[in-house]
Parts: sequence; structure tokens; C-alpha cells
Amino acid sequence: MDGSKAREMAQAADVDALVDGNGDASWQVDDSDYPPVPMSMEDFIRDSGDILLNLDADQFRTLRKRLVDVLWWQRLMIQGSTPRQQMSFSGSISNMAHEVTALLLASLEKNGITEEMLKEPTNG
Repeated sequence: MDGSKAREMAQAADVDALVDGNGDASWQVDDSDYPPVPMSMEDFIRDSGDILLNLDADQFRTLRKRLVDVLWWQRLMIQGSTPRQQMSFSGSISNMAHEVTALLLASLEKNGITEEMLKEPTNG
């Protein structure tokens, strides 16, 4: 582990000591003390697993099933399919994509991620 990672872990432990206390100290910090700020692309990439997949067991089950369904439909739609088959494919994919998107939005909400936070910071 390099020095910057050790320093980051020590700082995180200090913040956790403030945030995770029992709440009766006057100096206690909570999420309302931090306004939403845009996150860098590097932060988004690093945290995306936690941000996008903070789901409960039923939601993960649904997500897994929908991803299997999407992959199944994608495999079936080969070159030369008829327009009717393509319409069926598009409608099915659209319905499944809607459900997957709803799960991702539920995870974002659970993590308190806002539209403003997902915008890339401006340099200026």
C-alpha cells in the first residue's frame, strides 16, 4: 500500500469516528453538513460499483434475470431477421431496459446520488 492510500484510509477512519458516533455530541457530523457536489470521472469510476448496485436481494434477483433476458434476446436477433421479429425484439428490450434502469435509479436514490452530483465538475 502506498503512502497516499494509507493517508486516505486514516482520513476516512477520522471521518467515520465523527459520523458514526452515537449522535449526542455537539460536533456530530451528518450527511446534511455536506451539500451535493459534482464528482470527478475518476471518483465516479471508482465508486460506480457501490453507487449503482446498492440493491437488496430481490432487486439483485430481478436485475440478474433481466440481464439474462436481454442477453437471450440479443443472441436471437441475428442478421436476416424479419421486421416483425425486430419489432418484437425492440419492444422486449425496451421493457427490460426500463426495469434495469428503474433498479439503477433505486440504487442511486438509496445512495443519495443527485443529478448535480453526476455532472462532471467544471474547471472554473
